[in-house]
Amino acid sequence: MTFAEELLKAQSFLTFDRLFMDPRQPTGLWLCETAEDVQAAGINAVKLADGGRWEDLARCEGFFRAFPYVFLPVADGARRQRMLESLRRVLPGLTVYIPAENAFRGCGSVAAFRAQFGLSRLSELLLDARELPIYGLVNLSDVAPLDRGAAVRYRSGIPALDRFTGGFYAGQLSLWTGERGRGKSTLLGQLLLEAVDQGAVVCAYSGELDAGQFKSWLTIQAAGPAHVGVYEDRETGRKMAAVASSVQKRVDEWWDRRFFLYDIGAASSHSEESILQVFDNARRCYGAEVFLVDNIMTVGLRHSRDGDYFRAQSNFAGALAAFAKQGGVHVHLVAHPRKADKGRKALQMDDIGGSGDLPNRADSVFALGRGQAELQGKLRSVTTLQCLKNRTFGGTKEIQLEFDVKSKRFYPLGGAPDRVYGWEKAGTQVTLEEIRETGDEPV
Repeated sequence: MTFAEELLKAQSFLTFDRLFMDPRQPTGLWLCETAEDVQAAGINAVKLADGGRWEDLARCEGFFRAFPYVFLPVADGARRQRMLESLRRVLPGLTVYIPAENAFRGCGSVAAFRAQFGLSRLSELLLDARELPIYGLVNLSDVAPLDRGAAVRYRSGIPALDRFTGGFYAGQLSLWTGERGRGKSTLLGQLLLEAVDQGAVVCAYSGELDAGQFKSWLTIQAAGPAHVGVYEDRETGRKMAAVASSVQKRVDEWWDRRFFLYDIGAASSHSEESILQVFDNARRCYGAEVFLVDNIMTVGLRHSRDGDYFRAQSNFAGALAAFAKQGGVHVHLVAHPRKADKGRKALQMDDIGGSGDLPNRADSVFALGRGQAELQGKLRSVTTLQCLKNRTFGGTKEIQLEFDVKSKRFYPLGGAPDRVYGWEKAGTQVTLEEIRETGDEPV
């Protein structure tokens, strides 16, 4: 495509004077902040069109590449950085220059500089301009080595798991799988409580439970067996778990403004864009550090029809991984497995979400299943927690857990579900009627 054709296309997304566009000039292309700056700069000066989106500039790549480099003549460093990030997100391969620290001589814009010093001195803004490194490349000598011991991480509360993985590190994505009814949501609710108890702010998206159901479940876990009682449902006669209002009040005070839920309301699913936007708002506005998406099947994915469905899952996991790294947070993602091959009971990573590409996006992959263990000479059913992938230290491991139906808590084999959270440490114990063990599975 000729430059004239590229110029015509660019007019839909950029503001400039066609008569002043000449890529043969050594000035490069000045990407200005305002129309006044474009007019003041004159030759080879453009700005984003009013109402335009940075994403649209991807259609103008041929136009931008016709110039030897792009210069960002913006005096304010913070605004210039935002422009740079927006430009490089869309056109990462461009050669970009930024003005030297004192190039504007106290002036706030290109127009102000020209008004004070005249058109003939406008080229001085290019003096000592700094070429930015190629986007995505770093000089290894300049990189600070990673200190795992000092890295931010959150314990699971399961000692064997924490010893193996080192905890859930900031900047990482953990993928959780397992057949329905094995306790993925229950265990992850418990992990969020552990994060809150360590001082973190958490944010969850639950595509299967509304806000009231979610809170009731988490309250029982936070309360623990010593504070959980029962009542009998009048219609079904079933025993239902409950906590006293005094306990609920203390739990609410404990997790107030430290536990946020993206409520699905009346919707059957939320879009991946809305989830990422809400998560980012929670991170910026409330300091959220640990996130949960439960589960990917309830997310309204783009391009998810027919053969694109598994690719859409992988893309969403990739977006969550990028969010974790850029925000320095940890994200837990739940994905159901497809059925394992006939005759094979153990789940493998390729079983997750129907595509082996999905676990490739994650830093750690975990699977919950069912097994048996001998305890005090008796064989009993247990929940198996498999670590199928651990990018930090490598290796795999299986951990056996017991489940307390009363408090909906998992705990190490041979241990007890007696974890005491922060809400309880300064209070007094409330004794309620015990709920008997049933054959119900964790869900």
